[in-house]
Amino acid sequence: MAPRWTTLDELAWLKSKVPGYHQAHRDNMVKRYADGVCEDWFRQWPEKDRLFPEIGARVLTEAEQASFNKAVDTCRK
Repeated sequence: MAPRWTTLDELAWLKSKVPGYHQAHRDNMVKRYADGVCEDWFRQWPEKDRLFPEIGARVLTEAEQASFNKAVDTCRK
């Protein structure tokens, strides 16, 4: 079994989005729905907090910002 990449809260949140996905699929609106889900996801669980939980509110270094940008690009694919 592959390791889980979500927390239990994140998994429950994603599962709550399944009915909306099915409706979006029937309405041929999956891209629009998925874009909204992604926006809501990153608002709820910012990638910066996942990658750098120890830094709090300080500004990222250049190296940290590059890692952050790469992670966000990967998530959006």
